[in-house]
Amino acid sequence: SSVNMKSDDTVAYVYNGEVTARNFGTAIITARTRDGRFKDTCMITVINPYSVIVPSTPIVINNYDWKGRVSKTCRITNVRVNVKDGGGFDIYLDGEKTFDATSSSVSSPCRVGYKFYKNGAVVQSGYMYTSDTYVGEKFVDAHVGGWGYLSSPGEYKLELLDVR
Repeated sequence: SSVNMKSDDTVAYVYNGEVTARNFGTAIITARTRDGRFKDTCMITVINPYSVIVPSTPIVINNYDWKGRVSKTCRITNVRVNVKDGGGFDIYLDGEKTFDATSSSVSSPCRVGYKFYKNGAVVQSGYMYTSDTYVGEKFVDAHVGGWGYLSSPGEYKLELLDVR
């Protein structure tokens, strides 16, 4: 006998017996024989249909002035990405400012560029700022988020970039 399967399509969908995650949440998968004599259910929880490969640390990020000279350098020691329901994302960086061409006594941020790739193509890019820090001072949870979105569930790769 053959089996029909169904689910709440907003969280996961079933096609030819294969369950595919669509969004965060919980779904009940129901399997029923075509003659209706047998039925069973199971509950699945989709934790995150998005996965992001973050770069290995430490990463040295340089900021360049208009003449192409290094004006600031930050060393990123930790990278975290949180992808929310619907694809909104937050990037968090920890690190330390290691160079400032203007002066070691100036408190200012480093700018960090980023790109998200999916299947080798850029799908989101921008830049973010660290906290205002002096040379040798550490920053924690430098953050960008709230306005960018990853297009659809799947695997992404994050790259951090120098800013010119």
